[in-house]
Amino acid sequence: MHTTRTGKIISVLIIAALAALGLRAFVIEGFFVDGLSMYPTLQGGDYVLVSKLAYVNKEPQRGDIVVATPRQYTQKVVKRVLVLPYEMYDKGDGVKDNLDPGEYFLVGDNMAQSVDSRTFGPVDRWDIKGKVIFDIRLKTLQIIRF
Repeated sequence: MHTTRTGKIISVLIIAALAALGLRAFVIEGFFVDGLSMYPTLQGGDYVLVSKLAYVNKEPQRGDIVVATPRQYTQKVVKRVLVLPYEMYDKGDGVKDNLDPGEYFLVGDNMAQSVDSRTFGPVDRWDIKGKVIFDIRLKTLQIIRF
């Protein structure tokens, strides 16, 4: 009987681990915010939860805070969607251009401290990993919902 109980506990632990991995891979993922590019909305050290399903049936909207991996970066960035596909944007040097279909222009709320689309260019839709839905401010243990 002891072996059966141990076997059940191991089975439950394996199922729980697989469920957690599945959630992280396909539904929700967490990231630590590094730096001040999204200050005051997000602060360095905050932990954000990102919905990977937010854009399954809809496209990112202006004002959404997203996690993305720009073309020439390997690190993920947290930025706000400012310009949508087909819209005109300023490249940062006064030169204006239109975004292609499926491209988004992302910026940090703290534009003076932000490396964003003004630097790395537009971000392709498939490079947007998800939408920030919660910010957990660890310094004050405050949870902010977006």
